[in-house]
Amino acid sequence: FSFPNETHLRDMDGDGDLDIMVMDNFLAGWFTCGVAGIYYLENQGGDITSPANWVKQIIHQGEINGTCPCSPFGQGTCTDGVDSYHRAIFVDLDGDDREDFITTRVHMWKWQWTTEQYVWTEWFKKDGDADPTAYLGPYVIGDGAGFLFNMKDVDGDLDLDIIGPQFFIQDPGGLVVKGSPDGSEPRGDSLIWFENPGTAV
Repeated sequence: FSFPNETHLRDMDGDGDLDIMVMDNFLAGWFTCGVAGIYYLENQGGDITSPANWVKQIIHQGEINGTCPCSPFGQGTCTDGVDSYHRAIFVDLDGDDREDFITTRVHMWKWQWTTEQYVWTEWFKKDGDADPTAYLGPYVIGDGAGFLFNMKDVDGDLDLDIIGPQFFIQDPGGLVVKGSPDGSEPRGDSLIWFENPGTAV
């Protein structure tokens, strides 16, 4: 893994064993040219202290379409695919009795070196029962939400909405947090909410 973030202990493949879901490629992504990665370590059901008991499986992996390498001392040249996934929340979003998951994708190069949009909230839809690890998507829910989003019924309509603090926003090329109370600084800290309209009937 390039820079593993949050992990989730859950049975990813339906065999009764706890596996380890890993969200990968956090801060290092902007200069290592890493790609977006969502994986799980498949538990073979043996000695969990042995590395041989765990097999790395890919749930989703992005692609780099730009040119590399990026430089740790400057802007580099990676402009596509240098992404990171940090958190996943499992929820049956479309009412088909299968657990999908919601996550956020952060474009690490754009985050560091441009003023472009660089974070998206995404939905991975569980793809039937034949392969319990297969997901369709990602489908973009909207722009923004940051790394540490959460889900809560904000408006009391019994649907889980998405709450996203955007706290890692700064001048390109640095870690100087910006922001203004009147909202005039678009790259300032903020809190957003995606309202869940409910499943289609």
